[in-house]
Amino acid sequence: MAIVLLLNEKENHGCVSDPHIDQNEATDNSSLHVLQKLLSDHEKIVKVKDRASVPLILVSSAQQIQSLRNLFTNNNHFEFDSEKVWFLEEEKLPVVSSLLEGQNKYKILMKSPWEILESPVGSGGLISLFSKHGIADDLMNMGVEYIELCCPNERISGGNSLLLGLVSSRTAKIGIQISPTIADLDENFDMILSMDFVKKLTKQSNKLQFDATPKTNSYVEKVDKDWVTVTSTTPNSYELSCSIYNSLNLCSLDQVCMVQVRE
Repeated sequence: MAIVLLLNEKENHGCVSDPHIDQNEATDNSSLHVLQKLLSDHEKIVKVKDRASVPLILVSSAQQIQSLRNLFTNNNHFEFDSEKVWFLEEEKLPVVSSLLEGQNKYKILMKSPWEILESPVGSGGLISLFSKHGIADDLMNMGVEYIELCCPNERISGGNSLLLGLVSSRTAKIGIQISPTIADLDENFDMILSMDFVKKLTKQSNKLQFDATPKTNSYVEKVDKDWVTVTSTTPNSYELSCSIYNSLNLCSLDQVCMVQVRE
């Protein structure tokens, strides 16, 4: 089984953005610090003696990607095989104005005169990342049959062998572990997907549902010949996102396993 860790910090919200950060300088509230703590525990994520054989994919913001690379380089990749570790920048989509520009047209907003304003796609963006980088094929060539997708935190660390065993024994396509104490399942999830289902998703990514969430954003626009900053105190734009849970729409319910953990 391969493990995919989503470091889901939002841009400018707690990200460790210094590309020269030392492994001991990660702030306590950063996802990088949580990840370092988990990986330093030889029993978490994957037992250290087994790590060399486990492919690991890490998805993070552009601001954090170099710090993440440095963290692994400075720690001998935490005993994972460096040839089987991927560092991927999270997928983003343009932010659009909430005001219609003509018939069913929305204006893409600009962060600066030369840069489009974007927001993270969310966990569903993993599918396009796998397709773009050919990771699904690489994993299948390695003989990987399942991937585990999760957001590492104090409760979820990856390497869920019990969930994997259940999914495998029932030849299911999807396995989901949930907890009644977790309010936001999209930010705290632990899911296992079969590789053949992942391959199917990469070919049918256009069928995944996207949500448009009203948000308040500052942006720039050209007025006459000058660029001016536009601000608002109320939602003035839509951020597009896609949850990995939308993959359930492409899978028969009898091929889905769900486990509720009582704490």
